[in-house]
Amino acid sequence: MLKTIWIIDGDWKEYNIEERMIKENLPGYEIKYSGKDFYKDLENFGKYAEAIIAQIDIEISPEVIDKLGNCKIISVYGIGYNNIDVKYAKSKGIIVANAPSYCIEEVSDHIISFIFEFYKSLSSYKDKIKQGLWGVDAMDYIPKRIKESVLFLIGFGKIAKLEAKKAKALGMNVLAYDPYVNDTELKDHGVKGVTFEEGLKLSDYVSIAIPLNENTRGMIGMKELKLMKKSAVLINASRGEIIIEDELIDAVKSGIIRGAGLDVVCNEPPNPESEILNVDNIIVTPHVSYASKESMIELRETVALNVIKALNNMEVKNSV
Repeated sequence: MLKTIWIIDGDWKEYNIEERMIKENLPGYEIKYSGKDFYKDLENFGKYAEAIIAQIDIEISPEVIDKLGNCKIISVYGIGYNNIDVKYAKSKGIIVANAPSYCIEEVSDHIISFIFEFYKSLSSYKDKIKQGLWGVDAMDYIPKRIKESVLFLIGFGKIAKLEAKKAKALGMNVLAYDPYVNDTELKDHGVKGVTFEEGLKLSDYVSIAIPLNENTRGMIGMKELKLMKKSAVLINASRGEIIIEDELIDAVKSGIIRGAGLDVVCNEPPNPESEILNVDNIIVTPHVSYASKESMIELRETVALNVIKALNNMEVKNSV
């Protein structure tokens, strides 16, 4: 069998960017394709694949890794890589790489859009006007102005840094909690470091900007939500499982916090009847915060380049 690169994905409709880059830089390799139900193909040709390109919802478990007898790299279509057992892959000599910067503009814009949606509620007025409501009578809530509102960033990585820059341009006060970032770095970005509990108590908007792992799963539940202001909004464009979803639903329905803007939920895609989609003041978008024409091109180029470098025995800077 020819040397093989295996793309496992159920989302993209075409792979012209990846195909062009691989053809130009890795002559002699063929590309195999599988959808989300890839286990039959794993048995048939998984052992021949020298590189895997996988969508973020494709679970690469130890059982899968054990069948990848020739694999040198698993390159993920995204920033997050919690779908892969990274520790086990590394124990087998397999590099795991991601695309850490491809959508930081888009995700930070999406988070700011959530802030403005809760500030101005523009999407709600069409129905209000049809009901004959006009002026302040059409408003369900009189908001605090954006300028001098407080934004709390849980995590201070690349997306959060850009989010802070955009929020500060709007006149917001920005706080952050990240045990891996020192106060000097925070000050360099005009951000005040606080404890996790302080940030929750002081803020008008709380934005989650951390990866999902054993330490962050279920990090936000009722205990944490009760620390927040009743007027506060929780925003999550990271991973759904960071929030205990049932407890968030109860907190919003009972008025413990004002609402939530979510681009991710625990079960994706959710059942249309799921309660998380049917609660007033919880706005859910379909995990699209990363998407723009530019980001999609950069993502596909980065993922392919990870593979090209690994198979040419070059340093893979995006190795995780």
